[in-house]
Formats: sequence, structure tokens, C-alpha cells
Amino acid sequence: MRGADALGRLDQVRRGTRRAAKMVILDVDHPDIREFIWCKAKEEDKAAALRGRRLRHVDRTATASIRFQYQNANNSVRVTDEFMRAAENDGDWHLLARSNGEPVGEPVKARKLLEEISEAAWRCADPGVQYDTVINQWHTCPNSGRINASNPCSEYHARR
Repeated sequence: MRGADALGRLDQVRRGTRRAAKMVILDVDHPDIREFIWCKAKEEDKAAALRGRRLRHVDRTATASIRFQYQNANNSVRVTDEFMRAAENDGDWHLLARSNGEPVGEPVKARKLLEEISEAAWRCADPGVQYDTVINQWHTCPNSGRINASNPCSEYHARR
């Protein structure tokens, strides 16, 4: 994510324009899900710490980190009905390797993961949630393949 953020910033500087926000979506069973859930909230914590100290001169590296990391993205976690049932029942949830679909590490409590999503969203408005099962059940063109991601902002453009 940091690499994509840096490339977008470089493109913005080159063109002299403001870039549009990007959608960043991660499946709830991805091994990096916790890092993803908290990435923007941690950046907000850095900003709050610096504001709280009222520093007159701040290291450029620190301010660049706060100014640019993850701030031009809308993060969402893609959840399934299976995950939501596991959260409802306080069940275990397996994080799965992307290469072969095998479980990675020890299972986590689904309810705890959902609570972390809620807490991070309360603190910094990200991540949002996308309901994978429902989106694919309501798919209007299922022969084109499953929907793996969607941009919730696009519905406003379509309704004009």
C-alpha cells in the first residue's frame, strides 16, 4: 500500500493535479487483514501525537508520513455471510494464504475482528465494509463472473 501511495503522489506532483481517491479493498480472510484495518487509524494517531506536542519544527520525514500515507484512499473490508455468522456466534475465523487457500497461523475470533473493524472505522472513518455474498447474489450479470470489488461511490453517478 505504501508503494502505491508513493507512486500516486509522484504522479500528482508531475501533473500538478489532485488525484482522485482510490478504492482499496481486502478480503476479511487475508493474512494481512489486521494491519489493513488499522493502517489509517495509526496514521491519525501520529498526527494527533504531533498536534498534541505543538511542535514548531517537525522532521520532514514525519510530516510526509502523516500527510501522504493512506490519506487518498477509501479502504474497505470485503466480508462474507460466513464471516458474519462466525462473528455472530463468536466463532473462529481462518486467515487464508492467497497462493493456495491454505490457513495461515492460528485462527482468530471473528467477533474480535469485526470489533476491530468497527473501532478503526469509528476512529478514522475507515475501513468501510462490503458484503461480498449479497453483492454476488444480487449480481445482474452473473455470467460475466463474480464481483470481487465494487466502488460504492459509483452508484451516485449512475442515478443522475
